[in-house]
Amino acid sequence: MIASPRVNRGLNLGLIGSSVSRSLSPAIHRAFFACTGIAGSYSLFDVSESELAQRLESMRVGPESMDGINVTIPHKVAVFNFLASSSAQARAAGAVNTVVFKEQRLEGHNTDILGLKASLNQSLASGQGNSISHVLIVGTGGAARAAVIALAEIGASNFQILGRTEDRAQGFIDSLEQSIAMSQIVLPQLTFRALGLSNKLESTELQQCQIFINATSIGHLDNDVPPWLMPLIEGLPKACFVQDLVYAKSSEPTICCRLAQEFQLENDDGKAMLVHQARFAFELFAGQLPPYEVGIQALLEASAKA
Repeated sequence: MIASPRVNRGLNLGLIGSSVSRSLSPAIHRAFFACTGIAGSYSLFDVSESELAQRLESMRVGPESMDGINVTIPHKVAVFNFLASSSAQARAAGAVNTVVFKEQRLEGHNTDILGLKASLNQSLASGQGNSISHVLIVGTGGAARAAVIALAEIGASNFQILGRTEDRAQGFIDSLEQSIAMSQIVLPQLTFRALGLSNKLESTELQQCQIFINATSIGHLDNDVPPWLMPLIEGLPKACFVQDLVYAKSSEPTICCRLAQEFQLENDDGKAMLVHQARFAFELFAGQLPPYEVGIQALLEASAKA
């Protein structure tokens, strides 16, 4: 569904989440507005969990009156409670990163899934994506949910989920399996294993890993390296691809990418995914899919100034 532009001020778009002031999404969307000739603005809204319901209602019918918003940590799962409808992919992931305001109804989508798939298609060697089976995902939030669906859609079937505790990882798996079943989306038969930070992964288990996904906020606001992260990445096979969903805001690599480079592992941060998900979100908001090159150039220029 596409939001209708408002003639007097164009599209009113934005991002809601916690600690969003450093986000580079406005630069990307400004570039999309410019290249498509569509008028509009993109604002940042730092919204606490306790404020979420009130702010969404204000954005729906109040003075803020939005046409569409992107959603980031920590609201990607909670925002489901306020939707009138959602896409099959969003229901399968149980997480939303894009909300379209259509005639005062909130419609949820998950362009993180499309963005990660597009990013991996760029990063992986030709044809490699078709042979992916084993994936290790660190994290149990909305980004991890989207990552499971994205990887399953390109053929992965064996997932190890690493959470702060094994119980937390198992809870994530149980919830995700339920949302996948309710969505009726068609995926291969998936096998999950829950792991906590206290678990010691055997080298034989790590050696099966083909893609390692960091779906946590490690490196987003600080540069501290968790003590468990280095031995984990060191144990990955040389053919494993490390995908960090966090993106670097400078020329320095993210924590996960830096460690991957130390152990000669192919890697990428979340820049390409960020741009691709923004492209697909903009298409939902405005009805036009902007070029990737426009978005990545805007992101790189904004990163250099950050």
